[in-house]
Amino acid sequence: MVTQMSAGSMSHLIGQIYDAAHQQTSLASAMGSLARLFSASRACLLRMGPAEHGFDAVASADDVDDFRRLDPDALRNDGLLRAMQSLPVGRIAARDELIDEHTFRRSELWDGFFRRREMEIGWTCKLRSSGGTGWFLDLQRSGRQGRLDGAELGLLREILPHFERATRISEQLDNGTGMADGLLQRALGLILVDADRRILRMNSTASALLERSDAPLQAVASEIVAVNPGDDRILGRLIGQCCAGGTDRAPRAGGAMLVMPDLSEQPSPPLILSVSPSVGVHPFGLGPAQRAVIAIHETGPAHRADCEARLRTLFGLTAIEAKIAAELAAGLTLKQAAEKNGAADGTARTHLREILRKTNTRHQGQLIALVSAVQPLSLK
Repeated sequence: MVTQMSAGSMSHLIGQIYDAAHQQTSLASAMGSLARLFSASRACLLRMGPAEHGFDAVASADDVDDFRRLDPDALRNDGLLRAMQSLPVGRIAARDELIDEHTFRRSELWDGFFRRREMEIGWTCKLRSSGGTGWFLDLQRSGRQGRLDGAELGLLREILPHFERATRISEQLDNGTGMADGLLQRALGLILVDADRRILRMNSTASALLERSDAPLQAVASEIVAVNPGDDRILGRLIGQCCAGGTDRAPRAGGAMLVMPDLSEQPSPPLILSVSPSVGVHPFGLGPAQRAVIAIHETGPAHRADCEARLRTLFGLTAIEAKIAAELAAGLTLKQAAEKNGAADGTARTHLREILRKTNTRHQGQLIALVSAVQPLSLK
């Protein structure tokens, strides 16, 4: 018989189920609570897919590795597991409804796993199925514990929808995390901030950039700040626009900006920032969370010679024009670029006018953005 369960302990079990959807290490605890509730020898959540995906499981007992050591070919051809795959979604079936018990007890699955764990009577439910993969909840008892009675089967039916929903939530979170992690591994610097500029998450590229003392963008008390006060005001305005949406209005589109470093003998390259709303975040359906994503592109080319060659090929710049354009993109002023290349100030201004004409840009800021766009990101 099912053990006496209070409303509080039932709530605790359901809470564990949904905790496991977000933190999969909690699933074993939920399986343990389920096994105790039904006086079961073992409770298990099993995912079974096509041959190339195989099996995965979390159980109330720490024995899943023993299951994985069984012969994969024997498991794929096992009569019980094949019958489980053919179960309709939502149906609870006793093991002896799926396979003749005498036949099962001659199988490798019985001899190598079930027999030594007092898994003599069992029930399985297919929670859901997608793309040839099935999710199953499995309960096993010893002969002494007996079969599930009507009350126990009724309680199990109440619990099963929570497991089914939790598997869907977990899969959706995994898909979202996988996409986010893919973006976060890109060379582009990415920072997620809230309306107060607090840094919520960033990738390794952004973290490395903010750690540089000469970078024009800094993390101050866990908030994102532009070193130049004028740039900082623009950054604050763009973040505010992205986070201005509520349940009754959409956020504005944000925008792009060029963040300039403090001038020094060896200046840090300028940064191009693209600030946009973080879409699709609606905690508990209470309206969109107020967050913004800052994408950072460093304008300094990783390989100066490659940069100059590319500028000459794409825009027909002369060698000296390509050098000056590359120096400007790396953060030098026109005067510094002229001195570095042994050109007079007037000559450098003439070169700049030609560069702007050939690249169809109107001013130095547009030129820097263009040079950055056609070069790989600098990963200093």
